[in-house]
Amino acid sequence: LATSMYEKAEDYPDAVKMSALLVEVGPRDGTAYATFGHALRLNSELDRADAALKRAAELGVTTAQINEDFARLFIARKDDKAALPYLQEVLRQDSKRQDIFFLQAQAAERSGDPTLAEHSYEQGLSLGGVHIAETGALLRLYFSGKQTDQATQLAKTQLASLPPAPEERLQFAATLDDLNQKDLAMQAWRALLQVQPASEQGHTRVARLLLDSGNAGGAEEEAVAGLSAIPNSPLLHIVKADAEQHQGRIYEARHTLQ
Repeated sequence: LATSMYEKAEDYPDAVKMSALLVEVGPRDGTAYATFGHALRLNSELDRADAALKRAAELGVTTAQINEDFARLFIARKDDKAALPYLQEVLRQDSKRQDIFFLQAQAAERSGDPTLAEHSYEQGLSLGGVHIAETGALLRLYFSGKQTDQATQLAKTQLASLPPAPEERLQFAATLDDLNQKDLAMQAWRALLQVQPASEQGHTRVARLLLDSGNAGGAEEEAVAGLSAIPNSPLLHIVKADAEQHQGRIYEARHTLQ
């Protein structure tokens, strides 16, 4: 109990000291070694943690926590492939661990197993909540694997359920931009502007996307709308001038930039 209290307070050195006492009192107690190894891992003492956890396993400990500790040890040592069997065992013991599904997905990506990564992200996301970074990671996997229909459906589902927080809408719009999904990105930037009408980045990206699609008039209108909210925006003045130039209005474009 005392060790757990130290861990919750993120006082890992004292958690190590307290759990070391448990090992001294019970040198044949696997649970004591598991607790000691867990505290050592949290305190970034990887070699000592490894030894303690191995001793716990020798003494018969097979909990989800010890498997998670072994997995996180391997990940900390940049050995993602070795971590995967332990993560799979954690999920076998508790299939509702969304954080472990996401951790397994990341480890699978880094170890070159996109199939497992996709499955892990899918399972994790199916457990609910808004997870923009993980959705973006799964979109990247889908697009890189030429699974365009699945990617488009996932993006549309996320767009329909975006939370009102501007930060999360901005993050998703930027992700779609990075993936060069212009139509979806346009929808995401407009969704940002719904909750943050004075977003310089939102207005600029919508205007740029319109301009890139050949709609110079629409781009100019968007830039003007943005400038009504952010009149001193250099980015919006530049995109407005570019839109004017595309429409053959060279002198107006020069005036806009003055």
